[in-house]
Amino acid sequence: MRYTENELNEAKEFLRRRIDSELSMRNAVEDVLDDYAERLLNLLYMNAGQDMIDALIDEMVAELMDDCELLAVDEHDRRDAILLYMKGERNGDNLEGRIAKRCRTFLAEVTAVYVAGRMLGMLKDRLLASVRENLKHPWNNPVLVEVREKITKGELAGSLDDFAEPHFGRGVEISSLGALQTITSYAVADAWMWWYHEDALARGAKGYYVDRGSSYDCLECDSHTGIFYPIDDHENRPQYHLNCCCIVVYTYVEGL
Repeated sequence: MRYTENELNEAKEFLRRRIDSELSMRNAVEDVLDDYAERLLNLLYMNAGQDMIDALIDEMVAELMDDCELLAVDEHDRRDAILLYMKGERNGDNLEGRIAKRCRTFLAEVTAVYVAGRMLGMLKDRLLASVRENLKHPWNNPVLVEVREKITKGELAGSLDDFAEPHFGRGVEISSLGALQTITSYAVADAWMWWYHEDALARGAKGYYVDRGSSYDCLECDSHTGIFYPIDDHENRPQYHLNCCCIVVYTYVEGL
């Protein structure tokens, strides 16, 4: 037998809790953007200064960071260590910096719809509804589509460049919603996986197995299943990906 029933059940419970946290983070991001869309539009309609807009973006970043911290630690005694890991630098930037960049992208999305809506003479409530309905595909917002068409036909004076979809590179999320959900959900999942490995090491784990946790094909994990991976200190950690439903089972006996 590769591992005990208790070890398997513990791994399944960990997976359930980690996935729940990832999904909760995705929902939290959408709620935050929905709320801040209205607040940003209010400032734009007030012709508020850049300092007020910057302060609101900083507040938005702080709220998303708070949600990450809440969902990453699950109220256990290694909170400080987990948060230190989660906030650490990855590829030249830390979590807060990556979130802040995408919050600025969100501001650009809302501002583009605001400018387009004012050119079309739309009221704030209609613009807000349009932003909220198109969070997943902001640059396909009907308000922007209409302005582009009218500029092209010469019915409105303006530059198409002001309403053009930005290009962030191949494989990069275009919407701030998708990007922020990916950034924050992965940060939460990564913190859980880091703690899971550290906890297993502290309890004397000899290694781990990866088993399929769903009936769907998983090209990223299939090559790892059914193999005993011995661990030595912090080396040889389990590989995983966002929304990964494969089960990592730590075992406390040597692999067979």
